[in-house]
Amino acid sequence: MGSASHFLAQFFPLFLLGALFGKRMEDSGSVTTIADLMIRKLGHRRAVLAVVVRIAARKSPQRKT
Repeated sequence: MGSASHFLAQFFPLFLLGALFGKRMEDSGSVTTIADLMIRKLGHRRAVLAVVVRIAARKSPQRKT
């Protein structure tokens, strides 16, 4: 039980900011715009593929070794 509460306490700011950002995107209508664009480009049958492509296309941060 202690490790679960430690995890929540440690990552609470991240969860809070994610929820706030998601709500802001929903309220502004940008989520609908992005979804409509991806469906137009890839089609209704490939909606899941559109999500996967979008996530894969995101540039990941470079690690310094």
